[in-house]
Amino acid sequence: MPLPINFRFSQNNLQDFVDCPRRFELKYLLKQDWPALVSEPIQEFERLQLLGLRFHSLVQQHLAGIPAERLELSLDDPNLERWWKNYLGFIGEYSGSQRQVEYPMMIQFHKYRLIAKYDLIIFEEGGNIIILDWKTTQYRTSTSVLKKKLQSKVYPYVLTETNKGKYLPKKTKMIYWFPEFPSEPEVFEYSIEQHDQTEEYLSQLIMDITERKNGDFPLTDNEKICKFCIYRSLCNRGIQAGDTTKIEDGSVLVSEETSDLNFNEIEEIEF
Repeated sequence: MPLPINFRFSQNNLQDFVDCPRRFELKYLLKQDWPALVSEPIQEFERLQLLGLRFHSLVQQHLAGIPAERLELSLDDPNLERWWKNYLGFIGEYSGSQRQVEYPMMIQFHKYRLIAKYDLIIFEEGGNIIILDWKTTQYRTSTSVLKKKLQSKVYPYVLTETNKGKYLPKKTKMIYWFPEFPSEPEVFEYSIEQHDQTEEYLSQLIMDITERKNGDFPLTDNEKICKFCIYRSLCNRGIQAGDTTKIEDGSVLVSEETSDLNFNEIEEIEF
């Protein structure tokens, strides 16, 4: 089944394909609805998701200029209060820099478009650029897992491709910051070598996807992933949802896809 010409690749759908080609086919090509639980206990999973969304919203409003004292009036959860306090202690280091908050970008990549939405981009003096991404997980995801994430490849690639010659790979770095673990950020330096390697990797990955025919999207061999997939019963990979409270290092990634971003509203970047 060929991809529609207006299909937009993102770190989310590319991650789905890398994790499990069959999930990519079911989700993006066949548009299969299969509302199984992503995780158990469901109340705790939903609570943590809501806290993450609230944290992102608070940060977005604060960086847009709303005073912290005013935003703190809405804090009614001890975890959120702790995250907020940790955030204020962290973000002060970048208070004097130019920044873009919740910023979407899109570039033409081969026949398709490659999109990214950034929690925060900081433009420092001298041309240095910092991509900051908030991770409100209850565990500190391991370095090896974060390094393999498509987000770690797509985000710096799209950013530096938007303005070649100005946004230089060697002056770009990406920071994952965990409000639950404020003193343990993950910092990935970028480079022209990584940029070239990422371009080749993404080209091969997208070519692999586009050349497949309907039914040529096999199930993953890593059945740990299936415990946190809504299609697991459809694929005969179990009925019981996985327990995210037992994940200690992020070795199994639960989808972080959000539904509030309308990529049709993103202005395409001209070259």
